[in-house]
Amino acid sequence: MNREFTAAVSPEHGENADSAPYSPMDDCVGVLIVNRNKRDYLLRALEHVFASTHPHLKVVVADDHSVDDSVAAVRERHPDVHVIVTHERRGAPGIRNDGIQSLLEDSSVRFVVFLDNDAFVDPGAISAMMEAANRDPSIGIVAPKAFRNRSERVLYSAGELRVNFCTGTVRDVGAGEVDRGQHDVARAIQACASFAMLVRREVIEVCDGFDEAFYPYGWEDVDFTLRARQHGYTIWYAPAATVEHLGGKTGRGPVLDYEIAKARNLFRLMARHASWPQWVSFLIVLPWRAALMVLSRILGRGMIRVR
Repeated sequence: MNREFTAAVSPEHGENADSAPYSPMDDCVGVLIVNRNKRDYLLRALEHVFASTHPHLKVVVADDHSVDDSVAAVRERHPDVHVIVTHERRGAPGIRNDGIQSLLEDSSVRFVVFLDNDAFVDPGAISAMMEAANRDPSIGIVAPKAFRNRSERVLYSAGELRVNFCTGTVRDVGAGEVDRGQHDVARAIQACASFAMLVRREVIEVCDGFDEAFYPYGWEDVDFTLRARQHGYTIWYAPAATVEHLGGKTGRGPVLDYEIAKARNLFRLMARHASWPQWVSFLIVLPWRAALMVLSRILGRGMIRVR
């Protein structure tokens, strides 16, 4: 781990003779949007956040050394938004940790919503995630339903990342399906992605943020959510919370540095979370999986939504 996030003292929830009953809408929610060179997406993401029905939001933009005018545009249009600017590339885990550090300096922030710059929350999404989290203090992370194409009801993810260490694969449940209500049951899930998720403050503190060793190329969100489960927290899928996510386009050709980093970090993820029987299975399957990926590249189809 790379940072230590210290706990802050805050009033206990509840009611007394001088106060109204506690409501999830009373909590201050930090919203952290990470960005690199996506000015238009970033401004759109902010507009969606500001249309949220949740009344208490503290918004931070963490910019990973953009070379476009993203930072200037935010400061001009949203002067109340705190912008963190780096002078060198930090990558997704590092820039998220920078944003976390800023948000958790405010003891009133009890939850943090993580958003990529191309994730656009619906007005009731943050409130719906808050309601889900407050059903049980053991619910540490809440994932929404995500659409790739809102108008056509095409799903990006039904909340869950399903990790199979026996084969070394991670897939987004529901990806590519047309939403017909088949994923409308709230439930505990194995892991989730960080493009849009709500996290309880205590989870961030006990997990010590994201592991920056996973940069470049991720798995840091898989690692983070699996570590939260190891600490006894439940990861919850809340289908009433909906977002549109434009990232993760398919059909991209191989990029050597990306593929090497991805493979290296998969082994890092396996080393931290896989059992010995899972390792044996993975090593048996690995040559066949590699051959299938090469064949799929040749045929031009790619490994759609299998990370």
